[in-house]
Amino acid sequence: MRFGSVVRAMAAGCVAALLGVAWAAVAQAEPESGAVSEEPAFAGTNGEYIEADSPEEAVRVYEQSRRGGAAVQATYEKAPCKLTTQHMHTRTSGNKKTIGHKPTTACSVRVSKITHGNSADYRWGPGLWVAAHTQVASRNNLSKWTQTDFEFTCGKIPSENTSWVGWTAGTVLWNGKNYHSIISTPQAELKCKP
Repeated sequence: MRFGSVVRAMAAGCVAALLGVAWAAVAQAEPESGAVSEEPAFAGTNGEYIEADSPEEAVRVYEQSRRGGAAVQATYEKAPCKLTTQHMHTRTSGNKKTIGHKPTTACSVRVSKITHGNSADYRWGPGLWVAAHTQVASRNNLSKWTQTDFEFTCGKIPSENTSWVGWTAGTVLWNGKNYHSIISTPQAELKCKP
């Protein structure tokens, strides 16, 4: 992915403030439906947690290292952690009336804190992408955390047949430093029943 791609929109300002990242809509913001864009364009860190002031800076460092090879990769510090996520799916626990994904941060050592900022974006037909739901959650003093409580209630969208993409911006506090990662789920076509 090219860093020139605009980082996906997360509608809630609290997510941006907490994680220290400037999320931006690609096109425009509609007050009733959240941020929208034509494409789910996104630049990420491939799950690596990189020392940086923000997830956005971590993406820049990651992209520079991809282009610069091993010499550039040696110039930044990584946490011994990896961010992954499952695909977007209808949640059994929500009686198939909710959508979600389960991000996991796994570390080879215990870290002070893991934070996940999640977003669920959808569209129906040839329409624009809509930032539907965001959530921030964290846990302290652990080496692995799978977040299982991120969900969006289907009754809040105007169409049952929708395309979905999930995003997670992760922050790890380890040895007094912040490390950031950003990933996305593959696009999924789901029937989200009200």
